[in-house]
Amino acid sequence: ETHPCPYPSCAKRFKRPEHCKRHMKTHEKRPPVGHCEVAKCWKPFDRHDNCIAHYKTH
Repeated sequence: ETHPCPYPSCAKRFKRPEHCKRHMKTHEKRPPVGHCEVAKCWKPFDRHDNCIAHYKTH
């Protein structure tokens, strides 16, 4: 069973309902919750885990 994104014009589907719920936040207009603290980078992130993954690329 897949869980479709209910947002109009979004065709994404997810195997787990919590992944769909997390994805729904991408449709909201909200400020970033964090940013990369490496000098001269400061890339913004909506999720802390994405920020950590990005940090490891430096």
